[in-house]
Amino acid sequence: MKGAWRIVKESFSSFIKEDAFTYSASISFYTMLSLPAVLIIVVSIAAVLYEENRIQQELIHQFSVLIGYNTSDQIESILSQNTINEDSSLLARSIGIGTLIFSSTSVFISLQLAINKIWQIEAKPERAWLQYIINRLLSFAMVLGIGFVLLVSLVIEALLVLFKNYLQRWNDQLSAILLEFASEVISFGIVVLIFSLMFKVLPDAKLRWRDVWVGGLITAVLFVIGKWLIGLYLGASTLTSLYGASGSLVVLLVWTYYASLIFLFGAKITHVYTKHRERKLETYESAVEVRTIKIEKNTNS
Repeated sequence: MKGAWRIVKESFSSFIKEDAFTYSASISFYTMLSLPAVLIIVVSIAAVLYEENRIQQELIHQFSVLIGYNTSDQIESILSQNTINEDSSLLARSIGIGTLIFSSTSVFISLQLAINKIWQIEAKPERAWLQYIINRLLSFAMVLGIGFVLLVSLVIEALLVLFKNYLQRWNDQLSAILLEFASEVISFGIVVLIFSLMFKVLPDAKLRWRDVWVGGLITAVLFVIGKWLIGLYLGASTLTSLYGASGSLVVLLVWTYYASLIFLFGAKITHVYTKHRERKLETYESAVEVRTIKIEKNTNS
């Protein structure tokens, strides 16, 4: 118990010193810019094997559960926009697809920079251009991964409905309880998986899977608690009425900001936990571990 408290205390102290609040603001800004592109790509990937309208409705539902029904119209509006005109020329479509991919990766680049800062890692200047290309590719891989995870979750949900229909032959109430419990467990597992993948793929560091899973689990627990607290705050606030027509957009931005803080704090706990397990944080060849030393100038001499 003392060890856990020491990790939390050290994490919080380092979290404040490393300017995580500024990085969270940056992440929330890039999230708003990347969100339309990410949603469109994710839906396109999942639509290969599943009905597109069903996928869109599931995304709208998930955002409503996470943030609130005030934002569901905003998400629905984004999903209804077709950013690439199929009747346009090949060059125009290529530019549109390229812009979509570039935009969708911006938020993950921002997340990567923030995690590197939190974990005290920095890319080598002489290999910055190569690392930039690699980072974009990894970020796009994360977008593809999220699309795949969404597809898997939809398939699992369909199987759960079939299982519920099977159980209803014996006990309707029991089947409803079991389905609700299974749905919550699966949703939590998906959150753990996404956070773990981010900690494994995005930073310029080699982390063991055992540390990644622990970090993903801790961050997911913090995220669930934080989501509830943010929901209470947004429910009691007057942001929607205060900002008028753009109120739902402001709510989405505020929610993203606080969610980013929770994610970065989870990343810091993962970093400190790894150190306390006496496992050295290894960086890739394109990056180095950074140590900050404060030198006080002697004014008496």
